[in-house]
Amino acid sequence: MKEIRTTFYELRSYFVPGSVLLWAIIELLVLTGYQSSTAGINSLSPVVKAILFIIISYVFGHALHAIANFSIDKFPFASYPPKNYFNNQFQKDFSLQTIDSLFNKCVSVLGIQNTSGLNAAETIKSSYWICFQFVMNAQNIETENFLGLTGFYRGITSAMMITFVLYLIAYLKTFRNEIGIAAILAFFLFMIFLTRVRRFGNYLAKTVYSNFLHIYK
Repeated sequence: MKEIRTTFYELRSYFVPGSVLLWAIIELLVLTGYQSSTAGINSLSPVVKAILFIIISYVFGHALHAIANFSIDKFPFASYPPKNYFNNQFQKDFSLQTIDSLFNKCVSVLGIQNTSGLNAAETIKSSYWICFQFVMNAQNIETENFLGLTGFYRGITSAMMITFVLYLIAYLKTFRNEIGIAAILAFFLFMIFLTRVRRFGNYLAKTVYSNFLHIYK
């Protein structure tokens, strides 16, 4: 079961965004009239082409997440946990009593004896990855699901960003309306998926802390 969930995460977070980008590149090559100087690709069987598509999409998916490290992750809402999560959303997600309980559990896991002078929110924030590992080791399905969705939106946002840049460059060189429209659509989707990255980053943080508190009890 764990292997199945891992495979599903790989498909959703890496393969799907990578395949979208690969399809966009292929379409761009067609729109710009690119002709390969070799007939090697055309001579391959459909099965081999499908295998190559899967492999390249998977590689592209990992590349997209690498690109996100230096682009999307620079936004304050795209880190793990989101840097701006504790400004106001944290207090909306958890009551004061729950925050106190969560603080006590984090302190207990960290083995801190003297808690005087500790800031509850800062302690909880710095304990995020410990809580995350605790929940993941318990194989909590809800957290794994939100982690997969967060990875998907992160990857697909990178795909739309790169697609927009490629189509914009192609439009500035060719001034073909269909390419310009595709560039605008890619930018529009980029902005939509970026909002989903923000939302699901908060969802993931809330899920990690909630399940940590539940499982630890």
